[in-house]
Amino acid sequence: MTRPHQRLGRKSEQSRFRAGESLGEQRYQELMRGLSDLFQQENQQAVPHPTAARRAEVIEEINALMSRYGLTVEDIDDL
Repeated sequence: MTRPHQRLGRKSEQSRFRAGESLGEQRYQELMRGLSDLFQQENQQAVPHPTAARRAEVIEEINALMSRYGLTVEDIDDL
């Protein structure tokens, strides 16, 4: 004859196994998100967003080069 607590023990073991699988998948997803965040941070550090001052410097440099070589915006559009 099977005792009720033995059956409960088996069910709880099965439940723990299933919960372990869910936690494993959840942990995997957390790790993947962490890796994604890490790569995004590395990319942001490698290519920082230009500041307004830096953009202005680049625009001035482009304008100077265009003037030096006699280029217009229309010339660039034709490329």
